[in-house]
Amino acid sequence: GNLATVLKKLGRPEEAAKYFKAAAEIAPNDPRRVKAYADILLELAELDEAWKQFDAYLVLVPNSPEVLNNLGYIHERLGNLGKAGEHYKRAFDLRPDSPEIANNLGSVLARQGRGDEAKTYFDIAMNAPIEKWEDAAHIGGTYLNLGEVDRAIALYEKVIEGKPDDARIWADYANALSATSRLDEADAAYKRSLELRPDSAETWNNLGNNSFKAQRLEDATEQFKEAIKCRPMYLEPHINICLTLMYQRRVDEAYMFASATVHLGDFNPLKYTN
Repeated sequence: GNLATVLKKLGRPEEAAKYFKAAAEIAPNDPRRVKAYADILLELAELDEAWKQFDAYLVLVPNSPEVLNNLGYIHERLGNLGKAGEHYKRAFDLRPDSPEIANNLGSVLARQGRGDEAKTYFDIAMNAPIEKWEDAAHIGGTYLNLGEVDRAIALYEKVIEGKPDDARIWADYANALSATSRLDEADAAYKRSLELRPDSAETWNNLGNNSFKAQRLEDATEQFKEAIKCRPMYLEPHINICLTLMYQRRVDEAYMFASATVHLGDFNPLKYTN
């Protein structure tokens, strides 16, 4: 367990996962070990296995809003919106003061076409007391879900003043800037986030998307490569790099990445390389 924690802090999550797994197998009834293994699997985007481990944790600790929220996220990523909503609702019933959970539940309801219900939870998220910086970040996410991007940007800027070294806040701020086509500012914000956390596959991927929108295709290609390097099983940057290479008529390279992508998900980019 201690070695796994050290490896995780050193930015070596794949190695850490092996030790977290061993610890959980030695003591399958120890909720701390089961959750630690589930958490690292979620970080590595190994969603099916993370789902199994979080379910095992709930057998031991049935009313964990954090784990229920994580399960909601996993089901949402896997496209199981009904299941995601059920888990988010259970988490919300346990933590009705959490803007993160209220925002997540609202987002899933909106995706299901249940706009009136979604608005109820978005309102709860926006009116939640800001007790810590993370709460403000989640409220910013609610503004984005409602299309109120300028309000989200203003809130993120306020948060950054108080917490200038938080990689996640900078990444969220960059996402909002990119959504409003403030691409150069978004580029700078993504890069600041990566200075603070250079191993974030999502941020590298989003930076690549921003560069693609700005028609900086060579930059985008390199940034998608960095995302894949950080997390080889992460599907999105594989798709993005295939399409970006095709735009540059680098067909052989696109085919190479496409061939390596087929086993990662339902999307088959090989058809784009014909």
